[in-house]
Amino acid sequence: MGKQAAGCALAVGMVISTAAIALRAYQSAPSLPATPAIRVSTRLVVLDVVASGKDGMAITDLKSEDFKLEENGKQQKISGFGLERAGAPVKPPALPPGVYSNRPEYHMPSGALTVLLIDGLNTPYTNQARVREQMIRYAATQMSAGQQTAVYALGSRLVRLQDFTSDPRLIATALSSYKPQLPSVNTGTTLAPLQGGAGLAGLNPGEAEFVAANIQQFEGDQTATALQYRIQGTLAAMQALSRILGGNPGRKNLVWVTASLPFSMIAEQNDITYAQTRAGNFGQAPVPNEISNASYANHIQQTATEGVKRVAALMTSAQISVYPVDAKGLLGATLADASRQGSNGAGLLMIGGDYGEAVSNASNRQFASQATMEEMAQQTGGRAYINRNDIDRAVALAAADGSTYYSLSYYPEKKKFDGGYRKLKVVVSRPGVQLRYRPGYFAIEPEKVSDKDKQPELISALAGPSNATMVVFDARIVPPAPAAKVDLPVQFLVQADTFTGEDGKNGERAVDLDFYVTAFTKDGKMAANTGKAVATSLPADQYLQMQQKGLLMPVNISLPPGSYDLRLAVRDNHTGYVGTLSVPLTLKQP
Repeated sequence: MGKQAAGCALAVGMVISTAAIALRAYQSAPSLPATPAIRVSTRLVVLDVVASGKDGMAITDLKSEDFKLEENGKQQKISGFGLERAGAPVKPPALPPGVYSNRPEYHMPSGALTVLLIDGLNTPYTNQARVREQMIRYAATQMSAGQQTAVYALGSRLVRLQDFTSDPRLIATALSSYKPQLPSVNTGTTLAPLQGGAGLAGLNPGEAEFVAANIQQFEGDQTATALQYRIQGTLAAMQALSRILGGNPGRKNLVWVTASLPFSMIAEQNDITYAQTRAGNFGQAPVPNEISNASYANHIQQTATEGVKRVAALMTSAQISVYPVDAKGLLGATLADASRQGSNGAGLLMIGGDYGEAVSNASNRQFASQATMEEMAQQTGGRAYINRNDIDRAVALAAADGSTYYSLSYYPEKKKFDGGYRKLKVVVSRPGVQLRYRPGYFAIEPEKVSDKDKQPELISALAGPSNATMVVFDARIVPPAPAAKVDLPVQFLVQADTFTGEDGKNGERAVDLDFYVTAFTKDGKMAANTGKAVATSLPADQYLQMQQKGLLMPVNISLPPGSYDLRLAVRDNHTGYVGTLSVPLTLKQP
């Protein structure tokens, strides 16, 4: 993208000094919201704690002094405390003409939020129709009054089916529009057994073993490729949801209806077992001797470790709790049923030890899948719903859980964030109280995004199904008089408490932001794009002005007459956080 550098403090200071004039256009707009609960630069850790009695009912009369919080065994001083509960949504005032915003209050309701995610990437085609049917039943019969809910679907990419609404009819309509999806790549299902003359019956034992080994190797390669595809797609979806929901304060419930999750949220435990690889993800167990394939699949999951850490940190920052719901429903322990032909992928009949091993592998696969769901829920402060056929009821329970919770915040005594995992422990003085919360977090140091990662991450954010809200900004766009080609001014006003200013010399604060404006035609083609960079250190007085008024940055883009989808983005290069905004634009003919 074409980018103009604005690298000196004087230029930025002049921009900030004009903010008061520009802000007159925003006088009828609401004041900027309070500082978000988490910004890595402040090292403030926020922990949601759900407290209930033995009857499962929420306990709402606990005080700050009733809680004790430890990090890695050391008690921490609780600096912020509050009881959060669902309330009536508050509608923000209308924005002035020509002003647009990605502030969450203009795109998401206040209070408890629930996201329903139908996972077609990690769920067999045969299970997806049943999932859709039961989720429609949930919307029609069990969705709580006033429950603000959005619906997303995950296939080759994340798609929004319905924005937040409390209307069950809209949710049911969105769920009805979902079509079961075949995987874009082989998801690990083994080859159909060879039949008749195409089988291995005419070969001697040595030849049959050789052919079977080659088929088994091919299947192993397919499984490993599918695993990599699923890991990348799932991580991208979690990252996108964190960007979308992160700017909205408070807890969010992500009800994830899936048949399996391709990685562990405990990054160091991303290890695929020998039995898992041999059994594949959804198909029958292939022939024996698959250690090389197990090693390859293990390598794929191990290389995902850093990505899992980053996504886990993003989800912690966004206060997203995951509620996995097993799309397979209630299954037997062995998965042996009449549909199984007792053959492996090479068409050979499994008998004796081979068949017993295949049944064992299938059981291990099921248990491992459910264990990963339980772990995902535990690590994010949610609950897993497995081994039940009433998926609609499971979704209802997950959506209602955690609507009342305590918010505890503290500044860790260990200031340096070294990327390690820090264990948390919360206890209360009152007996009989059951607590549920995240058991820990990754203390990841904010770092500048590498040049090679900048463009892919930006494209991912701009192509997301909803606005990213990790960096919050307003934009004033007033088209000039019609002309054959106009120079359209876009004025960004970035909320100062949603990006970082790193400490520098003599009290200066370093700011490193990128601004982007991209115009797409109605058929999705890029018409023009431009950008501007602000990488400078501000004196203390100018930084104080910026904190009070926000950072104003003008960016111009040249366009001919026509209808466009204008996509705006601001990225904080200190943290990698991104904010995006989509604005419809029509430039009239002269």
